[in-house]
Amino acid sequence: MFFVKMGLNPWMGLVCGGFLGMLMGAFEGYLSFRYGLKGPYFALVTLAFAEILRIISINWDWIGEPAGY
Repeated sequence: MFFVKMGLNPWMGLVCGGFLGMLMGAFEGYLSFRYGLKGPYFALVTLAFAEILRIISINWDWIGEPAGY
């Protein structure tokens, strides 16, 4: 989206995407380990975060048209 909307270099978008992924992973890991989640519960939290981010990205106007009715 940096390239399409702002005209930035795709390599810069790659670095920003990696940094945002690192931040989300650290946030998810912090919450999961803070509450002592292990094994399948940690996997379920990981899938839940991915699903939440998917729904947010689909409905975010900046990325494109929102999905839905």
